Parts: sequence; structure tokens; C-alpha cells
Amino acid sequence: MTRCMQLWGFLWLAVLAAPAAMAQEQDMPWPDDVRASAARISAVLREAASLPPHDVAGRVSQGEAFDAALDEMAKLASADLVAQARAQEYRSEAAKLLLIAADRRDAPDRYDTLRERYLTAVAEPAARAPAAPPLSAAQATEAYRLAWEYWLLRPTLAGQAPQANQRMVDALVAIDNPASVQAVMMVVEASASDKAFPGRARAFRQHDLLQILGRMPGENSLQALMRSVALINSQPASLTNEKSGAPMAQPDYLNAATYAERLLTDAEHFGTASRWRAVLNRVPEKNGATADNDLLRKARAFYRDNPVGTDAGKTPQN
Repeated sequence: MTRCMQLWGFLWLAVLAAPAAMAQEQDMPWPDDVRASAARISAVLREAASLPPHDVAGRVSQGEAFDAALDEMAKLASADLVAQARAQEYRSEAAKLLLIAADRRDAPDRYDTLRERYLTAVAEPAARAPAAPPLSAAQATEAYRLAWEYWLLRPTLAGQAPQANQRMVDALVAIDNPASVQAVMMVVEASASDKAFPGRARAFRQHDLLQILGRMPGENSLQALMRSVALINSQPASLTNEKSGAPMAQPDYLNAATYAERLLTDAEHFGTASRWRAVLNRVPEKNGATADNDLLRKARAFYRDNPVGTDAGKTPQN
């Protein structure tokens, strides 16, 4: 039985590796100026992640730096490079950033629409706890995907509407394109850098990013979810008070591994159980005890213990 499982494991890895190997052969190297531009943008993201939430001036400055760097990359985005980027969007930060830069250059109205509707406006502003307006089906489409990814990546606007981040989450989940995983991972990596400010805002941001991955079941999302948990867990367990600088205990509900397990088993009632069950059935079990395998082991055990059932809930809109 063990030998059979090993053979199935090797077969699964070969199936995954074959397309990746073919893609590697087909990938063209990026020009030096494109790689340098992508590196500058990544540096801005890490610098922005280092700022405490109350540093409004710093966030404004980093937001402007992010836009300026994207504008410079847009000047490099020829038709040939954009076509190359589309083929590599799933696996290349340079490709992802170049596509966003070109799309923002060519269709700025979509970016302005999202800012004006969801980021700088709120529904019922006189309410005690105003929130960004509900997500419109018109903006939950592939045409707006890169614009949503831009706002996910961009340093937070000063005075950004409450729950704007949740609208970004809901929109990318509704569009459900695996290419968005690359953008999510860029934000995860910036938030998990040594420079990142270890406050509650970062923890909640990471919570949102895990939610995107958990609500888009697929092999890419599964790998990204496990990598995200490893990156987040490499940070100190304690948080820092954003005003006093004093250490704070991290609440259990912000534990990345616990939340990832809840997402894989649909304990959050997003209606993803059948899709995650199918994904986990396609990914063979491996021998050995690693943190990644521990997360998968718990998810598999849940579905073995619950062989019959339907997706438990619906996607929340608030």
C-alpha cells in the first residue's frame, strides 16, 4: 500500500512538473530595465509594510512612490512585452506588475471607478460604522481584475473607506482567476518581511490574504496557502501596539495555521467544501511530518470523517 501511494505521489509530481518545465522552456528573460523596475516596486511594498498605520504621511508618500514606479514600468510595456507577460502572469512578479502597469495606462477609468466607489466613498456616511458600498456585479468581472489587484498591492490610501479591503477580497474571489494568486503572494511576502510593522493591522491584512486563497480552491491556491502560513509563522508570535510600541499577545483567531485549516475545511461557511475536497483528492498524500503536511493531514482527516455533505454557506457581502 505504501509503495502504491509513493508511485501515485511521484506520478502527481510529474504531472505538475511537466507543464512547469515546458513553461520554463518557453519563458523569455525579462530585459534589465523591466527587472529593475519590478525590484523598485517590490522595495516600495516592503517599505510601505514597515509603516505603522498612524503614519498617514508615510503611507501617502509610499503610495505616490508605488504609482510613480508603475508609471515608469508602463513606459516599458510594449505590445510584445505585454504578450510575454500574459504567458507568465501566473509565475512572475515582473509579468504581473507589467500587466497592471500597462492596463492602468490603457484603462485608467476602471482604476478610478474602483477608487471612487469603494475606497474613497462609503455607503450611508452618517451611520455609526460606515462601510464601503456593496460589491457590484459590474465590477466583479475579469475586465476589472488587474485593477482590483492594483488596489490590493498599492499602499493604503489616507482615509480609505472602512471594509474596502473586504471588497477587494470579495471581488477577486468572485472573478476567481488563479492568476490573482501571484498578486496575493506579493502582498503576503511584503507583510512577512523582517521590516514589516508587527501590529494588528498587518495581522488582519494577512487574514484577508489567506481568505482570498481559501475561497479560490485549486492547486495553485493550496500551494500558496501553505507557503503563506510558513511565511507568516516565521514572524514573532507577539504583536506590537501601534501607538505605545508595547508587545501584545496575538489573538487565537489571527493564527495563520488555524485559519488556513478552517478555510480548507470550510469552517467559515464560504461554500467551498466540495471544491476543496476535490483538490485534496487530486493531491496525493506524502510520507513524512512537515508543517505543510500537518495542515493537509488535518484537512484530509476532516473530509474522511465527513464523506457526505454539501457546501455549508454563502459568500458574505459585508
